[in-house]
Amino acid sequence: MLSMSKFLGVYELIHAVSPVYHNLTDTDARSVIETTVGAAIFYLPKSKEKLWTGMISEAALQQNKRCEDHIYPRKITAIELLTHVPQSLPQFEQLYWNKYGKYHYVTSEENRMLVKYQKTGEFTSPEEAYESCGIKLIRLG
Repeated sequence: MLSMSKFLGVYELIHAVSPVYHNLTDTDARSVIETTVGAAIFYLPKSKEKLWTGMISEAALQQNKRCEDHIYPRKITAIELLTHVPQSLPQFEQLYWNKYGKYHYVTSEENRMLVKYQKTGEFTSPEEAYESCGIKLIRLG
């Protein structure tokens, strides 16, 4: 029941703040909202079985060092959800489990390299971010 409550809380937060977000012209104020919503999304329940894509970088596999890299960065996720507000709690949960919560395993060094390509204004797609860093993913699961 706790996980359902967390989803409900974040869903309601997005619905409540979206109109305010769209009426703001101050980019710093908008950025605070994006950061807050982005953080809230990544406090949602974790499940390796549901969220790991089965992909790992070659380096992470070779070095046996891995960390989670969310395919969609927090701020990008927040902007998309604030712009295209889910119309129902089940739709929001589906988006989280099937898109925004998903992650690959990479090394911590690769994760730091990806930051440059996962920023607002730079990010175009997960595939381009990985390609730009020269990260090769392989399927394990």
